[in-house]
Amino acid sequence: MRVGRHSGAESVTLDGVRSIKILLGKDPETKKMRFENRPTGTGWWLAAREILARTALLPFGWLLVELKPVRGADEFEKWSEVEDKLNALKTEYAAWLERDRQRIQQQADMEQQRQVEEVARQQAVEAEAALTPRTKNDFRIAALVRSRSSDQAKRARRAHNQPSE
Repeated sequence: MRVGRHSGAESVTLDGVRSIKILLGKDPETKKMRFENRPTGTGWWLAAREILARTALLPFGWLLVELKPVRGADEFEKWSEVEDKLNALKTEYAAWLERDRQRIQQQADMEQQRQVEEVARQQAVEAEAALTPRTKNDFRIAALVRSRSSDQAKRARRAHNQPSE
């Protein structure tokens, strides 16, 4: 296993989603640090037995892990308890993730509903503004339209009330 400070960005990130920030020095015009993200690193940290050695170099940050064989039922039960606790933690974490996903979805749904209501309210305001007269001529036109529709309604009632010949 590679661990620690000198384990390298490639060892502590996931393949496929890795984005390692590579510093490129300061921009001469803006005096700001330039960088780019790459899927691989550019450096290796190596150790040697002697200061000037150029061969037999080994990487920093490596750790050898060996599994201890289980002896006896007591140790097996202890490992079994640890495994049960880990499984419980995994289940709890999965439930937490699901609750968080549902909360985010609910917030998105509420935001979408709010936007729909805002659009409907804006359309209602615009429709009302279009019907509201603003000048003297607008008032006269609105009154004429009302009287015409009133006259048409009276004619329709008279025609409906007259006996057919």
